[in-house]
Amino acid sequence: IAIEVERMHRPVEELMRKLSIYKADNRVYQKVVYITPHNNVAKSITEAAKRIGFERFDIVPPMNEFGPTKQPMSWFI
Repeated sequence: IAIEVERMHRPVEELMRKLSIYKADNRVYQKVVYITPHNNVAKSITEAAKRIGFERFDIVPPMNEFGPTKQPMSWFI
């Protein structure tokens, strides 16, 4: 499984290139999970996947212990 966090919009062509890599390697990447808080990003991912015939993906919103959140995504290490 691959997990991608998309925080900003990317061109559909760029997403198509990335998804093509996942599509080509079914053994390692049986599924791709995208995490994004933005509907327009989710639509671009879906469009890119549709154009290349890739179906092994899900798109989910950021979550916390209470479920989906609308809070900005921040990451601390």
